Amino acid sequence: MLRTPGAASVAVVAVIVAMLAGCAAGDDDVDQLYTDAPIDNEADQPLHYEFQAVAPDGTGWSGSSVHWAEDKTEESFGTRLCVDEGRTVTITSVEPIKVLGDVEALPALVMTFDKTHTFFLSADGYPPELEDGDALTPVGAATVTAGCGGADDTFEELPDTQQGLVIGLRRVGAAGGGWRGFRINYTVDGEEHWLEIPVEMYMCGKRDGLTDAFAEQCSKG
Repeated sequence: MLRTPGAASVAVVAVIVAMLAGCAAGDDDVDQLYTDAPIDNEADQPLHYEFQAVAPDGTGWSGSSVHWAEDKTEESFGTRLCVDEGRTVTITSVEPIKVLGDVEALPALVMTFDKTHTFFLSADGYPPELEDGDALTPVGAATVTAGCGGADDTFEELPDTQQGLVIGLRRVGAAGGGWRGFRINYTVDGEEHWLEIPVEMYMCGKRDGLTDAFAEQCSKG
């Protein structure tokens, strides 16, 4: 869940700052971790995500949000986004690369928040709880303009306003399910682009009802 800003919040954001610095666009890859969810990105594009600094070629599945949800039906998953300086991105749609188990997608949202606030990989409920001054806007009605910052930027030098994508999933079956990667379709100056993100997001339900497809991921929770 989101927390009140403080020293812990600054520490969390500082880690993400390091991940954001030096983001590079993903290249087409030939060595995919999951053949059922291959990543296929344009070599050069203005939209970037928080895990790209770890796996800039798009082959590494750098983040896995696993959250036990035996008594919950909805979950919010977050991925921080940023754009090249001076660019404006309009997200037109968000879709899974691979769906596992039994989940229902809720409308994707763009979250705009202060850099001192804590962002999340997963949060109970949908939409997620907000801190004062933060805002949620439906995909299609919002633009992404938050800059990525430079490799040498300190926390104080980052743009005050940060943005991220919120994907909501509703558990349908008892075992739950999730997305193995997702694709952001967007436009810049009237031109269509896409960005595929190798992030796994699972709503895990009853342990004895898990399917083989995501039992290993859910067991980490």
